[in-house]
Amino acid sequence: MSRPTIKTDHSYFEEKVKIRMEGLPDKNPVKVLDMFSGNGQLWAEIEKRTGREILVLRIDRQRGKAGTYLVGDNRKFNFDFSEFDIVDLDAYGVPFPQMERILTSEKKPRVLFITFIQSIWGVLPRKMLNALGYMDAMIKKVPTLFYRNGQEKLFQYLATRGIRKIKVYFTPDKRKNYLYIFKMINENISSSPC
Repeated sequence: MSRPTIKTDHSYFEEKVKIRMEGLPDKNPVKVLDMFSGNGQLWAEIEKRTGREILVLRIDRQRGKAGTYLVGDNRKFNFDFSEFDIVDLDAYGVPFPQMERILTSEKKPRVLFITFIQSIWGVLPRKMLNALGYMDAMIKKVPTLFYRNGQEKLFQYLATRGIRKIKVYFTPDKRKNYLYIFKMINENISSSPC
């Protein structure tokens, strides 16, 4: 019997706020596309603490959340990501389809925030593993072998997409990673953890 995933919107809230404040572009207003917005508390808190004007376009799959937002599967919306200074992927699990779409797009935001959570069972997205050269037959035969070292595989995947510099906060159990990618537009950059 599998254990249900416990969704904790406020776990490591302070760390999420701090890493986003650190990654805010130096401009006003800041345009944010929040693709997993929940009740919108994260960006509301950042706006409150910084006193900056932050214009947030929110998306969430569930109805009944606070405030105004688009309801639906964020993968089905068509955006020009370059219209946003920041795209925020604070998801439960690994927002691989969204990352892949943004990182392979010609039109990128200035900053990309990602929450990467390797689940209790440690499953990683098959397409992310495929992008690293692991074939489906290999993964199917011994999946746990390929699900090890999720952080390392995430960083390898980002490198295949031309990302050379990131800032990361690792939780003590190293299951949750909050990171941001910056200077995505036409810049050659190098790697550095927090």
